[in-house]
Amino acid sequence: MHDMHCEEILIGYGQTEASPLTHLTSRDDYMALRVETVGTNLPHQELKVVAVGEDEPLPLGEIGEVCFRGYHIMRGYYGDAQATGKAIDSSGWLHSGDLGSMEEGDT
Repeated sequence: MHDMHCEEILIGYGQTEASPLTHLTSRDDYMALRVETVGTNLPHQELKVVAVGEDEPLPLGEIGEVCFRGYHIMRGYYGDAQATGKAIDSSGWLHSGDLGSMEEGDT
């Protein structure tokens, strides 16, 4: 960060289907949080971590599939209802296919 003159660089996470950013660190976060996590869920977006193939949220700290819901989620894959149905469940949760965990304070 120092060598590249980017002391305030942040880490972001998301995917195109979620328009595209869902998490971001803050320049005020302590260094370990900035470089070892994807930060905090952005405002007005829902997040849950579920066991792969399930819908119920896992307890904090457990690793599972990261899912998003909110205004930022795509309506679907153009002309491909089958692919849309695999990615977005009937409750509007986008299943990212990524594994992660949630800590106290994430929303």
